Amino acid sequence: MSELLRVENIYKTFSSGEETLNILNGVQLSLKAGETISVTGESGSGKSTLLHIMGGLDTTDSGSVNIDGVDITKLDETSLSELRNKKIGFIFQSHYLLEEFDAVENVMLPFLMNNYNKNEARKKAVELLVKVGLGERLHHHPSKMSGGERQRVAIARAFMNEPPLILADEPTGNLDNKNAERVVELLFDLSRERGHALVIVTHSPTIAAMSDLRYVLRGGLLVQED
Repeated sequence: MSELLRVENIYKTFSSGEETLNILNGVQLSLKAGETISVTGESGSGKSTLLHIMGGLDTTDSGSVNIDGVDITKLDETSLSELRNKKIGFIFQSHYLLEEFDAVENVMLPFLMNNYNKNEARKKAVELLVKVGLGERLHHHPSKMSGGERQRVAIARAFMNEPPLILADEPTGNLDNKNAERVVELLFDLSRERGHALVIVTHSPTIAAMSDLRYVLRGGLLVQED
């Protein structure tokens, strides 16, 4: 498998009054196409910050993030936005669905941002929603769905453009145990079935154990676990 993501010497600090907090202290990571990786760590350790930097949603103090050979830290906002839409699928703890749109329309949005055919987008969105078990909820709006259903819509949306990289930030954090288990199994199954690389940030050792490689963020550095 070829290398898809390379994170090199990522440093990140935050200022709080007169105090400077060192969050990331030279993080290194390599991810191959189709590989799944989990990142655990204590609350406040910088897990979400690292994931957001990988996805170009946050900036670094120094270091580089290469996706498919492109250092995204060097891109302007327009180029970065285009790369995110084509190369990265995001799944967050909150689903961030648009209430005025139904499930199909929410899933279609990333595809339509590339000015693709609307009929093609709708067909693909329906196929993905059926895949995640929502074939009977296609035209329901988020307010008419359970938390687990909304998060499955968010998963379908993340896969809509067939991005090589999926970044998931505590995707089950707002769900009960039963829904959390279903959602995370679906996420791993879809990633492996379709050959997407996955980085998942989680507090759960059970979820972390499902990945090919497990890392813990400790002292601002990623340490690989056995």
